[in-house]
Amino acid sequence: MFQSFHDEFSCIFIHIPKTAGTSVERAIFKTEHWLVGHRKALDYVRVDEEKFHSYFSFAFVRNPFDRMVSAFHYLKQGGGNAIDKNFADEHLKDCADFKSFILALKNDTFKEKILSWMHFVPQYIYVCDEDKNVLVDFLGKFENLEEDFSKLLRILNRKESLSKANKSKHLSFEKYYDKTAFAVVKELYKDDFELFDYDEKDFSSFEKSLKNKDKKILDNNLLNLRQIKNLYNKNLGLSFELKHLNSQKESLEQKIKALEQDLSHYKDYEFKLKMQILEEKLRKKELENEFLKKKLSLNF
Repeated sequence: MFQSFHDEFSCIFIHIPKTAGTSVERAIFKTEHWLVGHRKALDYVRVDEEKFHSYFSFAFVRNPFDRMVSAFHYLKQGGGNAIDKNFADEHLKDCADFKSFILALKNDTFKEKILSWMHFVPQYIYVCDEDKNVLVDFLGKFENLEEDFSKLLRILNRKESLSKANKSKHLSFEKYYDKTAFAVVKELYKDDFELFDYDEKDFSSFEKSLKNKDKKILDNNLLNLRQIKNLYNKNLGLSFELKHLNSQKESLEQKIKALEQDLSHYKDYEFKLKMQILEEKLRKKELENEFLKKKLSLNF
């Protein structure tokens, strides 16, 4: 548990995953390798409480909303070793994005597996005893990393600089939250919020942004609804116009049909008249011929 570098630097660093711990570890212990691991303060106490308290102990914590996003993307991107990758392949394979991951946490079995993994374990478990009393001498915050790391250096009488390491690629954590995700994470890490003074006022702007986001979505939905309603009314008006035009069309078609029938009757009548005239002309011709014959017979 206790290593030579603890004796060399007279300090114990409790490395909580996804709190810039790798950067801090490399600066304080002058190493390019992982030395500390993710051991809990209580683990050291149980091995040798007196020795633990004889050294200066410290840790860094992080806003749970931010840490959750960072841990998820870190593991989805392969993590730091094969163990991380295997965990992600087994438990995060069905979580295509952060939103689906948060929704999956509503399942108690899945939630239990996730919260038992080092990157998702509540931070207070790393630095507190069974009664949730903080065991370390100094707690810095990821949100004030540069300032709090400078304080740590002054306490240790050191002058190292801090470099970034193991940074996962993702957008600002606020981009991944809606009201549901906010409520889920807030409940999961309620002890972290309370013990490390991440109280409501620290996230009032965050909650406000979520409300504004919801309001914007609602406003957009109302706008879309109005547009749909206007389109419906417009289509309804067009429908009435089309119905009226169709009625006129049907009326005209009936009139045309009647006229065509009249024309057909007229044509039949016209044909009959022509035949009658022709018959009369033939009759007239016959009479003229008969008259001519009679006249000729008289002359002889």
